[in-house]
Amino acid sequence: MEEGRKAGRIVPLRLRGMVVHGRALGKGLGFPTANVELDMPPALEWGVYGGSALVGESMYKALVHIGKRPTVDGDVAVEAHLLDFDGDLYGRELELLLEFYLRGIEKFADLEALKAQMERDKQSFISMEASLGHRSSHRFFANRHCQYYPCHSMAEEINCLFCYCPFYSWQSCPGSPEYRDKQGRRVKNCSGCVFPHRAEHYPLVVERLRQGENVDSPSI
Repeated sequence: MEEGRKAGRIVPLRLRGMVVHGRALGKGLGFPTANVELDMPPALEWGVYGGSALVGESMYKALVHIGKRPTVDGDVAVEAHLLDFDGDLYGRELELLLEFYLRGIEKFADLEALKAQMERDKQSFISMEASLGHRSSHRFFANRHCQYYPCHSMAEEINCLFCYCPFYSWQSCPGSPEYRDKQGRRVKNCSGCVFPHRAEHYPLVVERLRQGENVDSPSI
């Protein structure tokens, strides 16, 4: 396999588009997919990618197919299968954060062969996520020796990379702060917000910092 096509190659990229109706073949195979209509097709090698999908304020792991669907109809499409998601995405905007490349486009003998490959893709994604995942990379650090650890009540481990929230000074941020009136001033209280401390939110935090405060941010 050429180096440029190596599975696991890191390809950080954000895509955003509306979810439109498709043929619902994925659902029939046990792998429902969101068909994402992009304003501009991504300048990206066709294939299957692993990453995340942002739905509202929740992040889900996702398998993303970009390119032709030779087994089905030959059309070019962007389709995302969200792991552990159960809901209706039609008509909603979906933000995809691609993290690594899994494999290229292939044509299979029939839909059953395609289904079997999709299951293998899922298992490869889970294994690769673990090997490249937050506990063994630059994306995660739990400072258990800190006198304040754990500083938040969370079911999972706390990512301490953003010990001081980088969005604290922002008037508009992706977290869930509270605002209190103190001596005539509106004070931002982030003690109950764990947005920057969730391991799966790392790519989103980095992307928002790259964009800046006033890009695609609602006013408070």
